[in-house]
Amino acid sequence: MINTTHDAGLRSWVGSANRADTDFPIQNLPLGVFRRSGSGEAFRGGVAIGDQILDLGAEALRAAGSGGLVGQALAACGGEPTLNSFMAMGRDAWSALRVFLSGVLRSGSPHAERLRSALVPQKQAEYALPAKIGDYTDFYTSIHHATSVGRLFRPDNPLLPNYKWVPIGYHGRASSIRVSGQKFPRPVGQILTQGVSTVPQLAPTAAFVIPRQRFSPVDGRDRCAARSLVGNGTHARHWAGAAAAVTFDVSGFLLDRGTTRGPSHRQRVQSRDRRSAR
Repeated sequence: MINTTHDAGLRSWVGSANRADTDFPIQNLPLGVFRRSGSGEAFRGGVAIGDQILDLGAEALRAAGSGGLVGQALAACGGEPTLNSFMAMGRDAWSALRVFLSGVLRSGSPHAERLRSALVPQKQAEYALPAKIGDYTDFYTSIHHATSVGRLFRPDNPLLPNYKWVPIGYHGRASSIRVSGQKFPRPVGQILTQGVSTVPQLAPTAAFVIPRQRFSPVDGRDRCAARSLVGNGTHARHWAGAAAAVTFDVSGFLLDRGTTRGPSHRQRVQSRDRRSAR
């Protein structure tokens, strides 16, 4: 157990958070950015709990957490359209907010009745990216994943010898990161069909892979502000041709890597998921 907020025995006054099939028990508490669908409200921070979102900009919540680091954290989360300012506050603020939220949301909290008005059903919300992302790099760090992928293209030689000696990171465009539900055209790139042609042809990809990956906003050493899961769309046949050229990090110029992000508050942000906590 990391701290008391991860105690598997905790229960919440939000009934849906106590169901066995929920993704958001009180031990999780992921942060994100939302507003009521079609409302025209400003996007602001929220925390998922059961099938609800606790509005971090709600006056009732601010009143319960006024003063000190918690008050500052609530102001940063609930008063801005991204969580960048909150993430920049550092580990003490992140931890203080999590402990506060766990306290007000657990069964027996004296704030329960007052905070019911601060809940928004998730099905009535729309989401935005939780942070303004300046840049990102996808590090190809798992030797098991690299071997499995390599076996698809090179069954007899799945792991190229440079993998163990050259750090491989794919530079991506931050502008390609979006919340789920986006529409985008089928990627077009060079495809070399073995045994048919020795010249690559420009064509739409016939294979599209969306692996689940971890995404971590980082600001220097020991400044990992969050953990998030993303679906990273890779057009596999184009990637296979480019991968052979990746001795150094040139893939950012060779590939059009689109990344979509699930509904922002639904990701495992600021906490490990419930299975890790138990």
